[in-house]
Amino acid sequence: MGLATLTPQERLKVWRRKRATGESAVFADDGLPWPWLGISAVVAYALMVWGLLAWDHTLPLDMSTLQAAAIRLLLVLVFVTRDVLFLQWCMLTRLRQPVVKGVLFLGLSYAAAAVLVALAAVSSEDAGHWMLALLTPAQVFDPAVKGTAFPAATYAGLALQTGIIGVVLLAISTRLGRPMQSAVSA
Repeated sequence: MGLATLTPQERLKVWRRKRATGESAVFADDGLPWPWLGISAVVAYALMVWGLLAWDHTLPLDMSTLQAAAIRLLLVLVFVTRDVLFLQWCMLTRLRQPVVKGVLFLGLSYAAAAVLVALAAVSSEDAGHWMLALLTPAQVFDPAVKGTAFPAATYAGLALQTGIIGVVLLAISTRLGRPMQSAVSA
């Protein structure tokens, strides 16, 4: 969903100008992808609840299941939003093939996270879990978590990644505020 909603630089600049004058909304086709990712997450959660209600006799439906699913979906949403906004920022730079290079940079960041987790795990298992929760959405796959009883590191990771999203949004806004540069012909 996120890759499908990436907006080219020209259309995003027009959206920003229209947004400043009140002619365009946050949920515009030419706007940033994060509102659409949020809507997709809400729809996915609603469909999950509806599916659990439909299969009430087969699958358990209790508050702890709904709470754990909401936190897991929020974890995925925050990391996907961060990655998609980074790709959107890459499209605003003068990189050749910005999406391909952005995906490679994201792969490099996850590889660096894996190295940091391995280094932290050498000192102690708890440090490895903390680093894993801060830098990756791996807590989504923890079957031992019931309800909202995720480790504190999970919530710290959510806060860290939300801060990173804010920084990327600021970088996008700064890029959109710059005048367009014409391409130099060879």
